[in-house]
Amino acid sequence: MTLGKDNILVENAKSRQELYVNTAMENMYSRREEYPHMPHVQSLLRRSCLLLLCGLSCFTYGCVYEVAYRPNVSLVETMGVEEALHRLQEILLHAIEPPIVQAEVTEDGFLYRTRQVLGGVMTETLLVHRVAFANAVYVRLYPNNVVVVQTSTKVLLARLVFGNKPDTQLFVDLVSSFHAHYVQRGAQ
Repeated sequence: MTLGKDNILVENAKSRQELYVNTAMENMYSRREEYPHMPHVQSLLRRSCLLLLCGLSCFTYGCVYEVAYRPNVSLVETMGVEEALHRLQEILLHAIEPPIVQAEVTEDGFLYRTRQVLGGVMTETLLVHRVAFANAVYVRLYPNNVVVVQTSTKVLLARLVFGNKPDTQLFVDLVSSFHAHYVQRGAQ
């Protein structure tokens, strides 16, 4: 008799479990038939939320603004051309990013050599960057000691990061002054 009760209990448990699974499957399929557009709406909602989060993260970072700095364009005449050339070469070697290995400065422009970085590893290959003073129309200063040198059409010629504000301002003064000196020399 106990054997019969156990069988009935086991059969009842199996039938309850099957009934529960069958009911859940029926509910799922009936909802699909009733609302066939729901998976599409849910994926569209997920995509919209992701796009919104990406957009918000871009705007919350903010933009880096340019520092209102008026360069001393008569610095080359004040210092003398030779002293200004020497100081510009020294300042270039003080740059933190990119780390400059060698710099040369003439009255027409400057060039600097940096080591090539591949996958975070610095190689022995030297990259040469040239900037002509005739093309260095915009020399922009940013609050994080970054200087950007651009042409009149906003083509990037150089982007340098310095360790302190005096070096950054002196670089801006010298490049702007050499540009003005080059333009004056060409007009004569």
